[in-house]
Amino acid sequence: MNTIIGKKPSILIGGFLVLLITFFWGNIQNIRANTRINRITVEGAHFFSESEVTKILNWENGMEWDSTRGLHQIDTLKNYYHDMGFFNLKIQSQSMPRDSNRIDIELIIQEGERCRIHQIKLSGIEAYHSGKLQKQLVLKPGSYYSSVELTQDMERMVRYFEDRGYPFTTVSLTDFLFHDAISKTEVSILWEIDTVIAVNVTFIEAQGDYRTDSELLPRIMRLNLPFLYSQKRIDKASRLLRRVPFIAYAGKL
Repeated sequence: MNTIIGKKPSILIGGFLVLLITFFWGNIQNIRANTRINRITVEGAHFFSESEVTKILNWENGMEWDSTRGLHQIDTLKNYYHDMGFFNLKIQSQSMPRDSNRIDIELIIQEGERCRIHQIKLSGIEAYHSGKLQKQLVLKPGSYYSSVELTQDMERMVRYFEDRGYPFTTVSLTDFLFHDAISKTEVSILWEIDTVIAVNVTFIEAQGDYRTDSELLPRIMRLNLPFLYSQKRIDKASRLLRRVPFIAYAGKL
């Protein structure tokens, strides 16, 4: 519970007794129940604006404060920063009472230096594929780290091999190594890729109420059997089949 502390001695001025009261910033964990936020201030935020920070926290003036929920939301804000490569982030939170049931909350943010990619390594595939894949990845040496782009790169690698006859490909992040464990400003990433097995399509079967000759379907879909599996080709074939006027419905292959 935040309390008024540090009372100064009373002073008699012109027959009136004046109490000088000093308010001190306190810990947000100690805010008592049924207290509402009077004002929120954010200092030191640069990557996210002050309005973006309060939106992530889901805090607003006038709302009732919940210490457990508030601390959880600060952890959420930290995760947002970490996802963008701010691994040395520091957040200090404090509160000041305004009256018996209102407080001001201040967040002091030290973002630190944003982490960059030092090196990307691809293991388990031929150098030819590695070179082509490296050009398609968003995260490259020198670029800023982003967990969103990391996930997108993993999906790109899976699609790359799906379109080249390897529909069962798995991609795993096997190493995430900081070059300096303290500064955390550069990281090397190692991907392990397992293409499993190449798949050839030798037969196409249609199910449902249809009268189209089975030999006609591959021609409609522009698929010459046999062919090396390609998810891109399969998706295109599905779209071509759905455009045929005498076919009422064709589900995605």
